[in-house]
Amino acid sequence: MEEAVKNEENGKNLTVVDYFGNMTMDAIGELSFGFHFNSQRTENVFGNLVRNYCGGLLDMKGRLILKMFPIAWYMPFGPAKFLKDTNKEIDKLLDEVISMRRKKLAEETLTETEKNDLLNLMIIEKENTGAFTDQLIKDSAFTFLFAGQETTATGLPGVLLYMSKYPDLQEKVRNEINQHIQDIDALKFEDLLKLTYTDVFIKESLRLFMPIPNNFRVSAVDQKFGDQLIPKGTGFWMPNHHLHDLDFENGKDFIPERFLENGLKNGTMFTFGYGPFSCIGKHFALLEMKVTIVRLMKKLKFSIDDGNDIFRRRQLITLKLFPELQIRVTKLR
Repeated sequence: MEEAVKNEENGKNLTVVDYFGNMTMDAIGELSFGFHFNSQRTENVFGNLVRNYCGGLLDMKGRLILKMFPIAWYMPFGPAKFLKDTNKEIDKLLDEVISMRRKKLAEETLTETEKNDLLNLMIIEKENTGAFTDQLIKDSAFTFLFAGQETTATGLPGVLLYMSKYPDLQEKVRNEINQHIQDIDALKFEDLLKLTYTDVFIKESLRLFMPIPNNFRVSAVDQKFGDQLIPKGTGFWMPNHHLHDLDFENGKDFIPERFLENGLKNGTMFTFGYGPFSCIGKHFALLEMKVTIVRLMKKLKFSIDDGNDIFRRRQLITLKLFPELQIRVTKLR
């Protein structure tokens, strides 16, 4: 981003989701799998495949059409063939990631980080107990790569959207960061814990602009809500966006301070799900977002032009904006 706007005195509108998609792909690849996708310098191959995969699953309107005309799913131009071909490409890429790791294991050339990362733990578990099959390792790797890249890449533009809409609050975040962090290249975990306002700003952004707009659950028992019986085995959607509007006072308003004043009541925020099936990568994602915001606030300023704040939400697996969010990025002088 800094490179893109370095000669632009008044900044430049950037499609920020592209930058975050590449960055999060590199982060999850290196930290969980010791694999360097180099997405920020070369083509984001896996990220493109993930986007194709999401596109193949269609939005709600597309799914409704397929429900009415199920034969269309299997037509030569339908989603079934497209998803099958995309899956093959994803499978081939994951084989490469796992193959490179097995090679490093055999050569005993693992770094200290790689010895403790997710991929290594799964391979060791397979060899020691047989609990993981090769296919399960591959499926788990896809889940972590997809969830670890796509959701954070979707959530970060939302944070910048609210930074841009509320410049006074953006400045408050920047002042807190400058107060506690001088050298971003020597960032420590303890430094991040001091950034309480930055933390609640991110949480409030995720409350109003959550990457996963719905959760799905199946009732484990018969459950009665007033006169309404929910029989055991019933599947139901929980619309996170509406729940977040209802469960918080002035729920439609952007008020980061609500988390400072009242904390977070259990069962009121569903950005990362809730209960035993909540997101396993929640803390990783929040930490990654915080580090990203620290680096951005140190060097860049964000605003939004009139008209660019008009968009509609489009639900695939993750929440998308149409048209894609354009943020004016300006280098700090």
